[in-house]
Amino acid sequence: MITAFIKFIVKILFCIIIFGLFSCHSSPEDANHLMDYSNILLSKMTIYDIEITIFNKNITMLKQNIFNEIIENDGKLIHEEIQNTNSYRIVINMPKNNTANFISKIRTFGVVVNENIRGNDVGRHFNDTEMRLINIKNMLEKYNELLQKATDISDKLILEKEINNAEMEIKIMERNNDEMKSRLENNTITILMYNK
Repeated sequence: MITAFIKFIVKILFCIIIFGLFSCHSSPEDANHLMDYSNILLSKMTIYDIEITIFNKNITMLKQNIFNEIIENDGKLIHEEIQNTNSYRIVINMPKNNTANFISKIRTFGVVVNENIRGNDVGRHFNDTEMRLINIKNMLEKYNELLQKATDISDKLILEKEINNAEMEIKIMERNNDEMKSRLENNTITILMYNK
């Protein structure tokens, strides 16, 4: 009796320590519900990469069902790769608001044997870039004011060179910020499908 109680306590502690955010289920029918993505994937300044491995005896049907869900949830196929006749890999971008629904749905298409999620908080980097962009724009404004007042040709040439450099840096930073904003609106999901 004590042995059974100790085994029970060990199992609970194992679930708490190892699975953290995961739910601990002992029955096989609950295995597809390991992670609850509904709250974690909506962080505005975190880029998430999710990897899911799913088994199904009919990989053709599995692919078709997943592609239907990609369309239904406004996802975008980024890459697909047929590894062999028994396995298939796709990478998609999914809007953050649709990710939890998408994952919940594809869990019903087979047996999910692995789920991993990695988050990269880019808030600090994004804010630093925004501040730097504001500073460069202010500097550009001052360079333009100095150029209007400059009378010496060599001063004008130096200021024009600095203005060109500042304008180029602003364009690059704005393009990088736009790319970052686009990444922040979506989660990247890699799905590995196996015919088993």
